[in-house]
Amino acid sequence: LFLGEIHDNPEHHARQAGITASVAPAALVFEMLTEEQAAAALPELMSNEEALATALGWAETGWPDFAMYYPIFAAAPGARIYGAGVPREAARAAMADGVAAWFGAEDAARFGLDRPLPDDEQAEQEALQMAAHCDALPEELLQGGPMVRVLTAVAIAGWVPFVEETFFRGCLFQGLAARYGVFWGATASSAIFAVSHLMVGAMVPGGFSPDSRDIFTEGFSSPGLKLVEGGEMNTDIMDTLLNMVRAPEMVALDLSSMIAANNVARERMVALVDKYGPKPVDQACQMLVDQSEQSFRERLRELPDGRWESRQYFDIEEETYRFLLAMTKKNDTLTFDFTGSSEQSNYGINCAYWAAWGGFFAPLFPLLCYDITWNDGVLRPISMIAPEGTIVNCTRPAPISLATVGAIQSVNNAACICISKMLSASEKYAKEATAVWHGSHFAIFMFGQNQKNQEAIGIMTETFGGAGGGRSFADGVDVGGEIPNPIGRMANVETTESHFPVRYLFRRATSDSGGPGKYRGGTGLEYAIQQHDSPDGGIHYVVSGKGTKFSMSDGLGGGYPGAPCNFRWVHNNEAAEDGKNVNPFATSSEQMTGEQESISWGVFPLMDQDVLYVRSDGGGGYGDPLEREPDKIARDVREGSVSEGVARNVYGVVLDSTGEVDAAASTLAREAIRASRLGQEAAE
Repeated sequence: LFLGEIHDNPEHHARQAGITASVAPAALVFEMLTEEQAAAALPELMSNEEALATALGWAETGWPDFAMYYPIFAAAPGARIYGAGVPREAARAAMADGVAAWFGAEDAARFGLDRPLPDDEQAEQEALQMAAHCDALPEELLQGGPMVRVLTAVAIAGWVPFVEETFFRGCLFQGLAARYGVFWGATASSAIFAVSHLMVGAMVPGGFSPDSRDIFTEGFSSPGLKLVEGGEMNTDIMDTLLNMVRAPEMVALDLSSMIAANNVARERMVALVDKYGPKPVDQACQMLVDQSEQSFRERLRELPDGRWESRQYFDIEEETYRFLLAMTKKNDTLTFDFTGSSEQSNYGINCAYWAAWGGFFAPLFPLLCYDITWNDGVLRPISMIAPEGTIVNCTRPAPISLATVGAIQSVNNAACICISKMLSASEKYAKEATAVWHGSHFAIFMFGQNQKNQEAIGIMTETFGGAGGGRSFADGVDVGGEIPNPIGRMANVETTESHFPVRYLFRRATSDSGGPGKYRGGTGLEYAIQQHDSPDGGIHYVVSGKGTKFSMSDGLGGGYPGAPCNFRWVHNNEAAEDGKNVNPFATSSEQMTGEQESISWGVFPLMDQDVLYVRSDGGGGYGDPLEREPDKIARDVREGSVSEGVARNVYGVVLDSTGEVDAAASTLAREAIRASRLGQEAAE
C-alpha cells in the first residue's frame, strides 16, 4: 500500500495516519528516512514524539515539522520501520557520476540504469521535478534529479516486498529459500514482488473490480486454506488475510462469524452422534439424500417432457453479451445447456463452471423443490452443458469478481424463465410459475473517509430491496426481494447515513417500474444521495451495473419485462460554477439542476453538490396486460405504482377526472391496442 502526500499539508498526514491505523501494518517504509536513520526508530521510542524525532535526527533532514509525521509512526507502534531515502552522498554521486555510482555497475547495467535518459524524457522529468518543487529548484540540481528519484523508487520498491516476504512468508520465498538460502531467497522473491507492486494490485475497494481485466488485479486469490486446525486458529493465515484487505476489522468479524457457525454445527452433530451413535446418524443422513432424489424425480415425471429456451442480454462499456439457455426435461432428468452464449469477457462478469451450476439452483429450489429437503439428492437428476471459454465457464485468467451480479445472475434469470415455462405447461403446477424477480441485482460500493474520520467501505443495500416477479395468480411484491430471498432486505436510510458521509434526497418505490401484465411485476425503487459532512468533501463509489439498454427482469406468458436499471451522475458542481441556483432539496430527478450523465460501469466521485441517482429494475409481468382488471389499474394509479399514461397506452384503461375507470373509453382503448398488435386499424 503506497501513501503519498503534499509534504507540508497536515490534512494529508492525518489521512495517512488514519489509513495506517486501520491497516495495522507489520512494517512501514518512509521515503524521508535513510536505512541508518530508520535503524534508530526503536519500538520503545514510538510513544515519545520528542525522543523519536531526536533519534531520527529529523530536524537536520529538511523535511517539514515532525509533528505532522509523528501520528503516522504512532498509528502503528509495533511496526518495523524501514528507510527508503537516498543518503546525500549517494545522491551527489548519482548526480555527478550516474546511478551506477551507488547502485553498482553490474546491477545498474542489468536494469538499464547505466544509460542516460533520452533527451525528451530527460526534459519531461526535469519539468516535472521543477513543478513538484514550486518552480524553486536550482537549475544545477535538475539534470541529476531524475536519477535520484530512480534510486528512491528502487529503494521503496525493494524494501516494501522484502518486508512483505520476510514478515508474511510468501510461498515464493519458501521455494527460493529452500534452494538458495534465506537471504538470497528473500532478495529474489522481493525483486519479483517489487515488479508486481509497482504495476498494480487489487484495484478497487469493495470486492467488485470493474476496471480489472484479469483475475490477478481483482484482489486476493488462493486455493483452499486451513484457517482453523485442531480447534486452534492458524494466526499466520488469518494475519495474512487481514493484511490484504482494506477493512480488516470487518473481514475479521465475517470470518469469526463463519467459524462460530461451523462450531455450532459441529457441536450439534456431535450431540446427535453421542445420543444415537454414528451408524444411525449416517443412515438418517443418507436416507434424507435418497428421499430428496426420489421425491424430485417423482415431481419431474409429473411434468411434461420438452425443451424450453430463454435468453438474457446486457451491455457493458458499449459491448453486448448474450446468455442462451435451453432446458430439456426428459422423464426424470433435467439438462441445462448454455451453448451459444457469448465468449468470455474482458470484464469481471464471467463465472466459472461451478458458479454457473450453483446459479440455476437459486430458482430451481424454490420453484421445484419447495417441499423437498435441499441436499445432494436434488442434484443427481440434473446435468449441465457450459462450453469452456464462454461467459458461463470462463478460463483462467479471465476476471470474475462481478460474477455474482453478472453471469450468475443471468443464469438465475434464464433458469427461472425456463423452469416457469415448464411449470406453465402443467395444469397441476402452473400456479408455481413466475416471471423474473429483480433481474439485474445491481451493486454500488462506497469507499472513502466518513464523517467520523474512519475509512468506510461497503455496499449500498438497496440492491437487496429487489422486486417480485408477477405470478400466475397474483402481482409481484413491490420491492419484494429476489426469488431465493423473497423479502426486501435493505438497510434503513438512517443506518446508511450513519455509516457513510451521505444524505438521501429521496428513496421510494418507482412508478411504472414493474413489468405490465395481467399480474404486474413488483415495483423497484429509486433513490438519490449527496455527500454530507465528509472530511474530504465527498466520497467515491463503484458502479457495477449491467447497463441500462436491456431489461433483465423478463416477463412470462405475455407479460412485459420490468423497467431496466438506471444510474445517473448529476453534475450540480458544474451547474453552480455556471451561476445556476442548485436545488439542495430536490425530491425527484426532474427537479435536479445539473446535467445528468448516464453511467453504469466504473469508479466515480460523489463530491460537494453532485448527486448520484439510482433506479433499480422492477419485476417481470405475468400474462397479457390487456387482461388486467381495470379496477386494479385504477388502484395502481392511485397508489403511484402505475402512471395514467401507462394505464392508457399499455393496459388500455382510461380514467376519468375522479380517478375512476371510464369503461367505454377503456373498451375502445383496448380494442385499438389489440388492433395495433395485428397491424390493423381499430374499428370506428
